[in-house]
Amino acid sequence: ALRARLTGMLDGKFSSDERAALGTFFRSDFGHRITDLERNVAMLGVEDQATALAEGETLSDEADAVRSTQLDELMELMSAEISGVMAGQSMRALLLGMSVSHQRGDIEVPWQEIDAQVEAMMPSLIADHTRAQRAMMAYAYHDLSDDELDQYIAFLRTAPAQKLYAIAAFAVGQIVARSMSSFGETLAARMSSVNI
Repeated sequence: ALRARLTGMLDGKFSSDERAALGTFFRSDFGHRITDLERNVAMLGVEDQATALAEGETLSDEADAVRSTQLDELMELMSAEISGVMAGQSMRALLLGMSVSHQRGDIEVPWQEIDAQVEAMMPSLIADHTRAQRAMMAYAYHDLSDDELDQYIAFLRTAPAQKLYAIAAFAVGQIVARSMSSFGETLAARMSSVNI
């Protein structure tokens, strides 16, 4: 359902020239290779994610000047703040569960208190997730040569790619925030109905 919402928010946002430029890259052999690398990381199980993160942290820490600069550029170009948004909403969900689990009768979600707590925690959450995101990028693109990574970065710098990531970042933030609010209200209503 979330994927369908994202697709809907992207629909109609790109001109025919922009769609052609994006399609040319993603349908190319190199574009397929990039997609496979990113999909493989996205599909990792929990244990494999931990292993990949540890390997990625080592790769990131030991990266030479060229690869380190490339990782910094990827972080900037790929709207890596999406992971920060997701981290904030995950913490929001945890605080929501802790809050309503102690209530009885008519349950109300204290969104203002929850959001204030999340806002206070966001700087450290963002810092942690920025480090983790960089490590996962180091892991994901490890098999690419510096020239190949430069080729991908050159694509990411193009106007159509920047537009794609900007719209996607905004859309994901909106979708996750709305979904979390809906989830909280539904959870509270169901807990009230069974008087847990």
